[in-house]
Amino acid sequence: MSDETRAARRVAVGVTWPSEDDDVADSVHASVAHSSEGDEDGADDLRGGAPPPWTCLDAIECFRLLRDADACAVAVDVRPRRDHDREAIAGSVSAPAATLSGGVSDRVVTPCVDGMASTLRELGVDASRPVVVIHPGDDDGAKYAAAALRRLVSEGYVRVVEMRGGIKAWLKYYTPSGKPRPRYVGYGKDNEETFWTASN
Repeated sequence: MSDETRAARRVAVGVTWPSEDDDVADSVHASVAHSSEGDEDGADDLRGGAPPPWTCLDAIECFRLLRDADACAVAVDVRPRRDHDREAIAGSVSAPAATLSGGVSDRVVTPCVDGMASTLRELGVDASRPVVVIHPGDDDGAKYAAAALRRLVSEGYVRVVEMRGGIKAWLKYYTPSGKPRPRYVGYGKDNEETFWTASN
């Protein structure tokens, strides 16, 4: 692949990678192009088979984007406020796209995308900055996360990025504060590779 094509792909996903990470850039571009395929965490992005109105990056690339001082990206957590208050990525903005009621055994999630949009307006989040959307990464989140992403695009946010796998994918690699988790490869009872992190 030519250097020009690699550069174009890096620009297309809105992230500038160092030259030694070109293979990573290629793999991210492939995940953006084939949105119906799941990642290694077993989580699909929320765009379905239609042409994507937003970009989808894995947790590692979202980490790099959020740490890029030139990008000035902002992390927007669209999970219910209660979930955000319990555990959230440091520095993320809580703009719930759903409300949560009930307890552990009778949890009820009610979409409220209008509330998310009004919260972002009140907080003055700049629509020209990259917005990394953090969702739960589960079936409950799928009920409202895709609608939240579409709403951000329709509201004029020019660089909307979905974190594929949501908060679950982030916590697989990083602590809430952004510290990388140590990873060790071992073998399970069926001789399959297993990964152990600091949370195991």
